[in-house]
Amino acid sequence: MTPRSISLGLLLGLAALAPALPPDENKAGAVVLVDTRSIEDSFASVDWFERMGLPFVVGVNCFAGSPIHAVEEVREALAVPSEVPVLLCDARDRESTKHTLIELVQHALVLAAS
Repeated sequence: MTPRSISLGLLLGLAALAPALPPDENKAGAVVLVDTRSIEDSFASVDWFERMGLPFVVGVNCFAGSPIHAVEEVREALAVPSEVPVLLCDARDRESTKHTLIELVQHALVLAAS
């Protein structure tokens, strides 16, 4: 990856927004934030990022009242390949969000180097 301005996309599993994102060579990747109460809302977002070839990670938003699912269950439900990181996170928590973004950047760097 060459030095450049890197923008990080955060898509909250809202499929309607994905097609509205313009192609941009400066995007490092995206976080698809999944609410397991409505996991089906995330299918189109995952599909869109895969079609665009944009690196992404899946953040499973864990918060009080949300169903608890293992990472592998979410990966299987979304049909996400094993090389795509699926992480448990709490979007309200600064450290959790920071960890998710760091994982995204690391994933994007690995893909760019291969």
